[in-house]
Amino acid sequence: MYEQGRDRQDIINFYGLIDWLMTLTKKLQAEFNQQVTQYEEEMKMPYITSIERSGKLEGQLLEAQKLVKQQLKRRVGEIEKSLIKQVEALPIEALEELSEALLDSSTIANLEEWLKARPKPVEQE
Repeated sequence: MYEQGRDRQDIINFYGLIDWLMTLTKKLQAEFNQQVTQYEEEMKMPYITSIERSGKLEGQLLEAQKLVKQQLKRRVGEIEKSLIKQVEALPIEALEELSEALLDSSTIANLEEWLKARPKPVEQE
């Protein structure tokens, strides 16, 4: 579509329609995303809108939360909801740090100590 002179927004709108009409398997979706990314890089069209950036960051955060919760369940078993909420409130950088820390810890006490040692987040206005 790029070769036909369509601009990026037209292409995004078109693929949005296709996405709404049909659902790809996870494997096909991953292949499609890889091909689009590769094509855009080749065409020097890497611009990402702020909404796309925000969506990407949110997706990364959700995946990091999911990974850490899976690690916690595997390492220490079931966890109180209050601790899960504290973990879910962590920024992605802290989730990455916690993920590494979980490689060396195996108790709820270790998790509680790690969370207490974290600096409290500063609320942004």
